[in-house]
Amino acid sequence: MPAHDAQTTRVLTIGNDVSLLSSRANLLIQAGYSVDLEVNLERGLQRMRTHPYHLVILSGKLSRKEKIGIRAQIKQVRSEQTVLLLSDREDDADGLLESVASSLRHNR
Repeated sequence: MPAHDAQTTRVLTIGNDVSLLSSRANLLIQAGYSVDLEVNLERGLQRMRTHPYHLVILSGKLSRKEKIGIRAQIKQVRSEQTVLLLSDREDDADGLLESVASSLRHNR
């Protein structure tokens, strides 16, 4: 995909805490990203099959094992997909936005 700017960047967030996903999505939307969120992995994978995303974010509230397994499923759907595995460090707004920007820079 071409170079990224927040105005045209599509992000999918996947996790099991709808409240946390919503607050993170709101931060990303305020930063200008186009964001979809999903608490159901199968629906998230289906979205990926029909809509290209610049970045998929997996919630830090998922276990490391869950994130690794989900990332493997994502790569089966789109092998080139950039996936950000959030950690506790990204729980604050600045950490989240920096991690997203860094992931997108590395995806160019």
